[in-house]
Amino acid sequence: MRYRKKLLRVLGLPVLMALALTVLAGPTAQAQGKLSGANAPAFFTINGGQVLLTTVTLASEGFSAFLFPGQNLTVKCESIHAEEGKLSTSTEAPFKLLYLGCLSYNYKTGTHVGGCTITNGKTIAVSTVLKPVAHGEGYYLLADSITVPIQFHKELGCPLSSFEAKGSLAAEVTQLEAVKQLITFSEAVQSLLGDTLKAGTFAAYFDASVLLELWGEHMGEKLGVHQPKDLDLPKASSTLGAFTVAGSEPLAGEERSVAVQQESLWRLSVPSQGVDIKCKKLEAGTFIANSAEAYGLGFFRGCAAFESGTEKLIENCVIPNGNIFVQGLLLPVLHNGETYVLIEPAEGLGERLATVVFKSGLGCALPLINKVEGTTAVRIDELELVKLPFATDEEIQLLAGGLLTFAGSAAYPEASSEAWLDDSHEGLALGVH
Repeated sequence: MRYRKKLLRVLGLPVLMALALTVLAGPTAQAQGKLSGANAPAFFTINGGQVLLTTVTLASEGFSAFLFPGQNLTVKCESIHAEEGKLSTSTEAPFKLLYLGCLSYNYKTGTHVGGCTITNGKTIAVSTVLKPVAHGEGYYLLADSITVPIQFHKELGCPLSSFEAKGSLAAEVTQLEAVKQLITFSEAVQSLLGDTLKAGTFAAYFDASVLLELWGEHMGEKLGVHQPKDLDLPKASSTLGAFTVAGSEPLAGEERSVAVQQESLWRLSVPSQGVDIKCKKLEAGTFIANSAEAYGLGFFRGCAAFESGTEKLIENCVIPNGNIFVQGLLLPVLHNGETYVLIEPAEGLGERLATVVFKSGLGCALPLINKVEGTTAVRIDELELVKLPFATDEEIQLLAGGLLTFAGSAAYPEASSEAWLDDSHEGLALGVH
């Protein structure tokens, strides 16, 4: 997507919020029509602006049900309580939930199974990560990597054995933005999204209508789920900037060569995959085609995979020769008093900026081929210098409207570097205005 379409986006600021989640009684809504195509990343918003690092609390009342046809069991729960919740980024929200007042029923007849009493005071503890996605024409929340433990008191003579259901669930978002955002979990939505929750070898489902509502200082404001294309609103304050050489804008056909040197360890964090890709060195070159765009390509060297947030090497996920090839289109942007350079795929590359490949045959738990897709950004803090410093991190990427993915999961870069003119223009000041 070219930046001319990005100029009209509304970009958000960091906020603190609380999120109240109410489970409503009554039948769940059914997904309409057949969905096709892969899931695309989306993000949470408040009043049309992106949410960054945000703490979250949840409260719920009402009815929900876990359905286990293979065990001939339905577990109905009176309410949900958030033991712990955090909107860690605008694209991921990890939760620890307690399902309270849970009772067992015969799946086929609906009669209460008296001897099968749930342990821990009829409570089921569930941990998951909610991730907004777009699929077809609709928006959904995925409950990723979920485990549902169903434990019965043995002494009461329950004919069923305790078991666990594992996998993922999906909920349909009924409106792009609403003060009270209704989402629906159902077998139909789960099946259409291709998400699977299994108890042993049998499919399992979650059935509920859930109301999400902003709480605390943001009570009454609209909670949304969007892709960047949804935020093409006329109130945005972004304008297209310009590259300069010695204070003047280069004309079309007068290409300028730019060298880039990395000052710190480069990192690409993929929280949902539990991995950080770290590289020791960046060797890149950029050609300024005109004042409005430049083309960059190069290699990250000395790259390896580490467990998220640690220095622990994932030894069986090896990047061949430690190299990652990258290339993209660079666009200067002025937004809310800040100067950025957006980095997006050059035409002919689809949505790919890079591909991270791991060696086969070593037992790596990650996919062997991982496309890095979407858009990212760097911030320019000094407008014109012979050696121009720039930096990027999660907040910079989000504030500049970037949305980057690694094998379909949200990804965030972190690095600082310098760029300068070389060849015949070495020593001249490089600027972004």
